[in-house]
Amino acid sequence: MTVFGPYDTETQAAAEPLATEVRAVPLSNKPGGVVAALQLSHLREACTDAGVELGRFDARILAWLATYEATTVQVVVGLISRAHAAGAKQTAGVREIAQRWVVDPGAFPDGAAEPLGQIANLLGVRR
Repeated sequence: MTVFGPYDTETQAAAEPLATEVRAVPLSNKPGGVVAALQLSHLREACTDAGVELGRFDARILAWLATYEATTVQVVVGLISRAHAAGAKQTAGVREIAQRWVVDPGAFPDGAAEPLGQIANLLGVRR
């Protein structure tokens, strides 16, 4: 999944592929819902790539968001992609610790307490 952002300025969001595609839509097509459909497809793709299951109300809200300017939609796409990437990074770290435990439990002198502590640290859980 492509990760977009973070954005400090609207200019940065406007430089992303979504805004570029919107600018390429001929003016004669812009009032006909072509832009909203294009933006909705980007929002849905971001959700699909992130493994987000959409309910009917979710889909309705995405359709509403798709009517906003391209930079606003791009920020939402960026937030979805970054949230997914952050979760995937944590999952990969937990998977790595668990794999080490399975392959070589002796690598953890405190038994299960050490890998569980590492997982807790990775997930930001504090005692």
